[in-house]
Amino acid sequence: MNQAKQSPQCSAVILAGGQSRRMGVDKATLQTNGRYHIEIIEQKLHTVVNDVWIVRQVEQTKLDGVRNVLWDLRPGEGPLAGLEAALLHCPTPWLITVAVDNPTIELKLLTLLLQEALLSDRHQAVVPIWNDKVYPLPAVYHKSCLASVQNCLNRGNRRFRDFIHSLDTTYLREDQWEMADPDHRSFRVVNTQEDYQQLQIDYRGREL
Repeated sequence: MNQAKQSPQCSAVILAGGQSRRMGVDKATLQTNGRYHIEIIEQKLHTVVNDVWIVRQVEQTKLDGVRNVLWDLRPGEGPLAGLEAALLHCPTPWLITVAVDNPTIELKLLTLLLQEALLSDRHQAVVPIWNDKVYPLPAVYHKSCLASVQNCLNRGNRRFRDFIHSLDTTYLREDQWEMADPDHRSFRVVNTQEDYQQLQIDYRGREL
């Protein structure tokens, strides 16, 4: 694990610019055990990298104590547009990308994804697969992905998976990453009020 800790070759971004329609409130303002989810995710990411950025939309609620905010350049065009903003600003070759609705992200999985990215300069993305499904978040993307992101968005294609398949992507199968996240915490998404209430029950008095 020490190989990827505070890697100078990687930054990280939390995509927090969505409309949160299914939740009904801005997901960046949610808390568990008195701590904001975005704060919890940021703390985990700082264990792996120095620079952590938050992508928001200008009209969204300002978040107290949250620094390093980047503004979405294409509001309303989804997480792929958030990745574009992050890659435009990213000062390092690699970028860990996590969604704000994933507060139970497992640090060991992030470290594994980054270690895989640093093993070779031949690929542009390292993306996990779970239950035969490609998960674009959490994942690690190379700075060279920017042109592909912009190409997709300029053509009106906002599908994250189409973008991933256009890259030289390394896919990590479940048997390759499961030891880092045996409970599959990194794939638990808090999208609805029901998801949020269940999270409060499952993690009452426990760290996310």
